[in-house]
Amino acid sequence: MSPVGGPPISPIAALMAVVQTIRVILRCVRNKDIDNDRHVSLLSGPEARRKTLPSLGALGSKNSTGSPIGGPESSAPRAEGRGTWGGNDFSYRLQFPFVGTIGDVAKHAGVSTTTVSRHLAGQKIRSAAAVQASIEALDFRASHTARSLKSGVTRTIGLVVPDVSNPFFATVAKGVESVSRQLELNVFLSNTDENVERERNVLEGLIGRVDGVILVPAREGSNNTGELRRAGVPIVLLDRILTGADDLDSVLVDSRGGAEQAAKHLMSFGHERIGLISGPLDTTPGRERHDGFVEAMQSAGVDLEPALVQIGDFRLKSGYQATLRLLGLPTAVTAIFSANNLMTIGVLRALRHMAVRVPDEVSVVGFDDLELAELLSPPLSVISRPAVEQGVLAMRLLRNRMEDEGPDQAQHIVLDTFITARGSCANLEHPRRLHRKKDKGFAEASPPRTDSNE
Repeated sequence: MSPVGGPPISPIAALMAVVQTIRVILRCVRNKDIDNDRHVSLLSGPEARRKTLPSLGALGSKNSTGSPIGGPESSAPRAEGRGTWGGNDFSYRLQFPFVGTIGDVAKHAGVSTTTVSRHLAGQKIRSAAAVQASIEALDFRASHTARSLKSGVTRTIGLVVPDVSNPFFATVAKGVESVSRQLELNVFLSNTDENVERERNVLEGLIGRVDGVILVPAREGSNNTGELRRAGVPIVLLDRILTGADDLDSVLVDSRGGAEQAAKHLMSFGHERIGLISGPLDTTPGRERHDGFVEAMQSAGVDLEPALVQIGDFRLKSGYQATLRLLGLPTAVTAIFSANNLMTIGVLRALRHMAVRVPDEVSVVGFDDLELAELLSPPLSVISRPAVEQGVLAMRLLRNRMEDEGPDQAQHIVLDTFITARGSCANLEHPRRLHRKKDKGFAEASPPRTDSNE
């Protein structure tokens, strides 16, 4: 590479020039000898043209009195220098861009700072055209931090979830953001990692930073919302409730009904020895999916022995380990119901590692759909729910509370769940197993009825 009008300069020399420039910037910042209308320009070669952006005063911008804004460029301190690397000369010059304030915009437009503030807040003013023209001419960007400190409104909401790696919460966030974007609100996403103490720290840290919170509690009994509520921050619960917080709006799904559907679906194929992998029983979905499944089995006259019920933690590893325990029972299970998507992935991984075929030897139903569920072999049968709609409704409820609209009584919304039958369940009476015929090696039995051809 070579500068305009100068000798060739190697890439290493250019890199060293940049390093030297950064060092000068840091030195100038420490010495506080940089004004606010300078730019950084790296010049190579003794005859190179000095291409720097002009200062605001050099642009010819004037205030209402006709005086240039920013002052003459020559009056500001600058940092310049020269160096040599690899036989090549280079020079540098420091200048920094204009960082304007509302006062600068007001001077440029010939109005008061109050008028500019009203315009930025969306209020109607007579000189709107002139103020907007000045904002664009100065490339002014309002400070949201300063605005929130003055008004107490941050235009931001908090979305607190227990596990950001769970695809369900990503889908919920999509629904929340689809509404917040229309309302011109930012979304601040926080992860509690299913940890009560971390949840407390996250919620207390949001005070003063957000105008409202959508919360998926780590545990039903861990009511960490006290500080937020005392600060007057509206809260909407999503997917899980809190003990003693009936006055908070909530958007749930029929977890109990979904688990009942899963039990009935598996029993329709003749399964009775079904392993249940539940989530934590001190969470709303964990408890309701456990109770719904057990009650459906009992209503059909099938009692689940304790060893068939495994309590997981909604994580992949717990689903994997629970499946290994179920496969190690003296009498093997013929089907498994997993109470959330990540544990279902653990179930499928354990079955594959143990060379257990689905649905030939074990049928599987999971709770919550997966984007790739249809691409699995066989496609996975699941209990589905409208996750995006959950996020949409939660954001709408929160907006109403933030704007002090809607009914005074808390709104509790419960959305329906439904079975999405694909191909991971098979008829127990005619299991698709490989069996040995005398002197004829392995042969495959006739394909059974599966939930993909109901």
